[in-house]
Amino acid sequence: MNYLKKRLQWIQSKLAFEGWEDYPQFSTDKTLGRTAFIGTIIGVILGIHVTMLMVLAFFVDKMPWNTRLMLTQWVVYIIFLCLFHMAEFFVTAIWTPSALTASSFLVNHSLAYTTAFIISLLEFSIRSLFFRNSSISIIAFTGFIFVLGGLCTRSLAMKTCGANFNHFIQHQNNSNHRLVTYGIYHYFRHPSYLGYFYWAVGTQLLLCNPISFICYVFAAWKFFSLRIPYEERTLLRQYNQAYADYMERTWIGIPFISSKAPERFQKKGN
Repeated sequence: MNYLKKRLQWIQSKLAFEGWEDYPQFSTDKTLGRTAFIGTIIGVILGIHVTMLMVLAFFVDKMPWNTRLMLTQWVVYIIFLCLFHMAEFFVTAIWTPSALTASSFLVNHSLAYTTAFIISLLEFSIRSLFFRNSSISIIAFTGFIFVLGGLCTRSLAMKTCGANFNHFIQHQNNSNHRLVTYGIYHYFRHPSYLGYFYWAVGTQLLLCNPISFICYVFAAWKFFSLRIPYEERTLLRQYNQAYADYMERTWIGIPFISSKAPERFQKKGN
């Protein structure tokens, strides 16, 4: 276990550009070298897999159906993975440029994120080698809808939030920050979290990974069940009754996660 943990930490350190301090253009998240490098790698991976998808769709007709399905699942998954990381960066660049850094790609999101990706890769690889009939097209298509919907929801939330969006919880109300209650925020209280939840869960439906699906649901739900209440306590301190009223008329959207404003706000609003 210690060996695996060290290997995972080594991978994470490489994603975080540890050891590049002697190269000024790559030394920090705000340098153009690091941004260009990450963007190039993602772009190359995306291009390769889009080409593979076109080959599978138009030029491969004698391949066994189960093999073709699994290859398509993997290729589409990698395409969506690239699109997710590119969307995180470019939506931030367009609508929240003040917060833009190389970390906006979220490729070095966390050790847990990297571990989850590797586990899903291993599970899919084992299934593709020994259980090629284990993929079910309707489940994969359902995952495709979840992933597409989750990606669009999160990007729309980031766009709507604009300068108020940040990848990190803000503990102080900056002068340019406002409580956003219009657009998609009129219906969902945390649409960026909602989108990410269904995107993450959908990736494992897309791959038809039963073990990773269960792990992703549990891990994502556990994370947001802790993060959302914490963030809402922060927002209540910042916006007081305005946020309490907003909580009463909006929906979180993630199953079995709900919250209400403290009674002192409820009484005040009555």
